[in-house]
Amino acid sequence: MDGKFPEQLEPELRPGRTIALALLVAVLATPDSARAQSDGGAVPPSWQTENRQIYPEHDSVSSKVKKKPRAKLREPSPWYVPRVSVGFGLNFPELVPFETHLAFGRYIALRLFYVPRLPFNVRVEMPSDVISSAKGVGVANPDFTIRMKAVYGPQYGAEALVFPFGGSFFVGLGLSSRTMEVHGQAKSAILVCSLVEAAKEPPCPDPTARIKTDTQLELEAALETQAILMRGAVGWYWHVGSFGYVTLAGGATKPTKIERQAKVTASVDSPGADDDLNGALAEVKKTKEAELEEKALEEMRPVDEKILPLLGLTAGIRF
Repeated sequence: MDGKFPEQLEPELRPGRTIALALLVAVLATPDSARAQSDGGAVPPSWQTENRQIYPEHDSVSSKVKKKPRAKLREPSPWYVPRVSVGFGLNFPELVPFETHLAFGRYIALRLFYVPRLPFNVRVEMPSDVISSAKGVGVANPDFTIRMKAVYGPQYGAEALVFPFGGSFFVGLGLSSRTMEVHGQAKSAILVCSLVEAAKEPPCPDPTARIKTDTQLELEAALETQAILMRGAVGWYWHVGSFGYVTLAGGATKPTKIERQAKVTASVDSPGADDDLNGALAEVKKTKEAELEEKALEEMRPVDEKILPLLGLTAGIRF
């Protein structure tokens, strides 16, 4: 300053310099936001120190990656609103059941099934036997076969399924109704011989020692049985894809409350004879009807009362 005192410098200050200095001081004292507004918004907001931003459109670098919206989860139905499934399988002893499941939540389900009438053939071998013996004469029948048409079913039932772990494994208990019908007819020759010949095995074996006759015994039999079966099983109910299912089950069935009805009608066809039966022929008819009814019931009893294993594989669609 060349050794001059301040008061000596005042004369050197020009009016223009004084105005410029005042303007510089005013600009430095003005906030950034005010300067941005005064500039008409020319300064980008991202440059402002007050916003503390680096990217003008995102808060952080990670926000540059656009996140996919999460899929809305399907809300489970209340336990009392059943999920339904229908299917078809190959089972024993039901053979070909049609079934439906009503699932009440994860732990309880109800299975209903129906088996249509299924026909099959039955052959019953009747051994030779003495029908009657009176007045020194024996009447017998040779071996013959009764061919029968049988019908298995209809059968229907219900089971309660419990899923103790909330998964695919289940325990089932239930009841079912089973019906079986058998119808058949046969013809057998009638052999007449002496009591000595009739006592042999088989009866009247010697053709030369018996009376030749064209008389035949005609038989017609009808048998029907009904039973309630108690069922118990364990198995697995697997979901296949979004809509399918497969079940595998094993257990046992026990018949109870069995009802049987048998009706056998016998007639004697004797060419050239009167239709009114008398004597030995009438005795043959009466004896044979009672014998065959009893035999038919005895033959069906082991089938009706037998405890049967239960094994089934079914598949179907879930809704």
